[in-house]
Order: sequence, then C-alpha cells, then structure tokens
Amino acid sequence: MFPDGRTVCKVDAAWNATSGACGIGGIFSGDNTRNLSTVSEAHSHVSSALTAEAIAVHRAVVLTVYSNV
Repeated sequence: MFPDGRTVCKVDAAWNATSGACGIGGIFSGDNTRNLSTVSEAHSHVSSALTAEAIAVHRAVVLTVYSNV
C-alpha cells in the first residue's frame, strides 16, 4: 500500500471542553513499524481541541524518533 520504507502514523484526539481532559490515540503502518507500539494516552488540563491534536502528533513523532524508524 505504501512505498518501501515509508512509515505512516494516523493519530486522533478527543477533548472535553468542560473538564479540559483529552484522550489521544495513534496507530503506525508500513514496513518499519515492528518496533513501534500504538499511542494511547489520557491527559488533563488541555486548553483546546487543537492542543489535544498537537499532543497526539507530538507523541507519535517522539515515539518514531526514539524507535530509530
């Protein structure tokens, strides 16, 4: 589905405006993903839906970098 050597991560976040809590998730696909786990976390004190999405992207990038993909 993807060209050789490409890693793709799809992330999403859900944010509760009343409590300021969010949940994030992400899943990796591609040839080099065997060392990568999925992303699934809960966070509190998040100011917006955009911030929640940014946290999800950040966690996915950090996980990819530290996994040497």
